[in-house]
Amino acid sequence: MAYSFRILGKVNPNITVGDIHEKLAGENLQADFHLQRGVADNWEQIILKSQRGTDLVLIEKTEIQPGARGEEQMQAFKDAVYGDKPDNAAAWLINYFDQIKVVYTFEIVSREIGEENYWDVVTELKMLFWDITQGIFQADHEGFSNEDGFLILWHFDEHANGPRHVGTLDENGEWVNYEIELDNPQHRADFLAGRLPDNLERL
Repeated sequence: MAYSFRILGKVNPNITVGDIHEKLAGENLQADFHLQRGVADNWEQIILKSQRGTDLVLIEKTEIQPGARGEEQMQAFKDAVYGDKPDNAAAWLINYFDQIKVVYTFEIVSREIGEENYWDVVTELKMLFWDITQGIFQADHEGFSNEDGFLILWHFDEHANGPRHVGTLDENGEWVNYEIELDNPQHRADFLAGRLPDNLERL
C-alpha cells in the first residue's frame, strides 16, 4: 500500500527528533524512529518502525528554496490544481502556495500502521507539524484544506460517501466551514460550483 498526506507550512522552525519524542511522551505515546537522511537535530527523512522492525511511515521534510527540489514541488502543486473545482478555491491555493516554506510528507508504506497505537502517533505528529508550521493539509485522493483544516478542493472519486467537513469562500473572500455528505448529489454540485448550501450550519 502507498498513501501520502502532506503538511504545507508557512513557517519553517526546526523540529528535531527530540521535539517529536517529547510531544509523543506528553500524550503517553512511544515510537521508534530511524534516521534515513540528515541528523537528529536537522533531519530530512525519518522512518517510523513497528515493534517488529517493519517500516510503517516515511516522513520527509522538504524546504522550499529557489532553484531547489522544493520549488519544483510547489510548481507541480500549482500545475496540479489549475482547473480544479471550485474555481475560487483553486485560485486561492495557487496564490497561497507562494507563502509555503516547508512541506512535510507522510508516506504510509505498510498495513501494519493499523496495529497497536501507530495511527495515534501519526495523528499527533500531523497535528504537531500543522500547529508549528501554520499551514494547510493535502491528502492523496481527497484534496487540499484551508488553514482551518477543512477540505476546499474535490479530489474524491465518484464513489466517495459519508460526511466530510469542507470550506467554501463567501462573497467577501472569507472561508465558511460546514459539513456535507460526499454522496449527496446536491451537496456535491453546490461544493464544486463554490456555492454555499441552503440551511447552512457553520462549524
